[in-house]
Amino acid sequence: MSKICKKYFDQITTKSFINSKSSQHKMKQNYTLCFSLLTIFVFATLFGFIEFVDAADDRTKLEAELINQSTGKDDGKAKFEQRPDRVTLSVEIEDQKSNSSFTIKVDGKNLGGFTTDGSGFADINMDSRDGDNIPSVTSGSMVEVFDSNGIVVLSGKMIGTEATQSSDSQTQPPDTPPVSTTSVIIPLGAKDKDVSEFYLPSSISVSLSETVTWTNKDDTEHTVTSRSNDIFNSGLFGTNQSFSHQFTINGAFDYFCQLHPWMTGTVIAGSGGDVSVPTPPPTPPPEPLPPGSSQFTVTIPSGAAEQTITEFYSPNSISVKVSDLIIWQNSDIGFHTVTSGKGTSNGLFDSGLFGPGKSFSHQFTSSGTVDYFCAVHPWMTGTVIAGSGGDVSVPTPPPSDPPAPPTEPLPPGSSQFTVTIPSGATLQTVDEYYSPPNLSINSTDSITWQNKDDAFHTVTNTEEELFDSGLFGPGKSFSFQFNKGGTFDYLCIVHPWMTGSVIVLGQDKSNQNDLSTKLLSPLKQLKNGIMAPDVQCKSGFDLILRITKDMGACVKSSSLSVLIQRGWGQ
Repeated sequence: MSKICKKYFDQITTKSFINSKSSQHKMKQNYTLCFSLLTIFVFATLFGFIEFVDAADDRTKLEAELINQSTGKDDGKAKFEQRPDRVTLSVEIEDQKSNSSFTIKVDGKNLGGFTTDGSGFADINMDSRDGDNIPSVTSGSMVEVFDSNGIVVLSGKMIGTEATQSSDSQTQPPDTPPVSTTSVIIPLGAKDKDVSEFYLPSSISVSLSETVTWTNKDDTEHTVTSRSNDIFNSGLFGTNQSFSHQFTINGAFDYFCQLHPWMTGTVIAGSGGDVSVPTPPPTPPPEPLPPGSSQFTVTIPSGAAEQTITEFYSPNSISVKVSDLIIWQNSDIGFHTVTSGKGTSNGLFDSGLFGPGKSFSHQFTSSGTVDYFCAVHPWMTGTVIAGSGGDVSVPTPPPSDPPAPPTEPLPPGSSQFTVTIPSGATLQTVDEYYSPPNLSINSTDSITWQNKDDAFHTVTNTEEELFDSGLFGPGKSFSFQFNKGGTFDYLCIVHPWMTGSVIVLGQDKSNQNDLSTKLLSPLKQLKNGIMAPDVQCKSGFDLILRITKDMGACVKSSSLSVLIQRGWGQ
């Protein structure tokens, strides 16, 4: 068709062709033929294009050329693709300084870091199906690559095609329909409230008798706990661990993480609808109260664990008679305690941890004003005024526990170290949440973590899964003996802003130069007026700051990428 039309237009430009009658007749024929062919081509192309758009309008494909800020050369590329079942993002750079660390940001959102090889090349590939937390990317989004000094070395804007919505999309419900799958990922960063989905996908549908498996790709522990009816509860499971449950009854099952209750998801099994479960056996009636005594209820309301309310026990202060009974009902979605005392238990009563829908009761047998708190969330406090009030009579503490049986002696030349969890770690009122936060030891040395805070904590190594204390309360401790070298980062799974690091050097103590007694912590240096670039770290450590939270740490270079993924360096 193109040859015919080209020949036609070439001919009509010649004078002899126009003056010839036969040529004029041929010109008319060619004109009619060309016009017909063009019309057919246009319609075929138009309808083909519409069909192509219809097939691809649910996909976003964007790319960015990363331009070197110094040379103006194209030294990298970023690609983003979003489909209904996945989101992928890849970034690669070349011709950069070899064996150097770089950080990637999209619209200011930190994606993590990578290190160039010997030829100056590095790449990173992220896929939501692997649990990677990929931010929203649109046409015009800025991709930036920073060097270790925080300087932008490469940058570029995303361009391409974005998914389009059908004309009736506005009439569709805003909720995402459930995805038919039996695999759910807890993505990296789920513990942070700024991610879009805490379970991926957050809503799924399965057939009866199918088994759903949740895999934890985050850097801390989580739970998968049904919100009602005690249908399933994973308990705590850590990085790269999984939990499975087989659904044998119809229903829509809402679930959440007990440690991070803002994380929620739904499983629609079979035909969905209300969950039908066997009626539990009746609870035996409580023992009758003495004549003249009354029963009161104090509620732990929804939002107490997240500090989104002003009254964590409701009512916050209650007056009762001697011999009256109080029942504390947990209507929140997190675990709590009811512990007598002000920040530290005085031994009068302690519920221990009790979860959503559970309760704890205590009968007051003497007058007194009793303060109490939650050992997990110590900002939660309340007061009971029993009888005439006044000073409360607390039980005499039992004699101290007999000394623990002697542990196996450490190998010759090994040492014992102590790390303290100071009072105030939960409330973020201290400079160091583990003190010291970074400790260098030798292989076969042992560390004991002592909890001197008023709340429960953990010491959990989530990367190598080398050690995990589990929850241990005020006054308790956890010990671990190291038998291999390396850098081991750890955190508290209940309060993930609490982080620390152990550097195991091996048998040679001549290289151990602990300057922790000579240098103030980075945060103390900052608070003493030292500018960020002038903060000093001991030999072998690099400085990393978290400006948004006014925190800093000195860590080995091998730990930088891990901390960057946790939001440091921003």
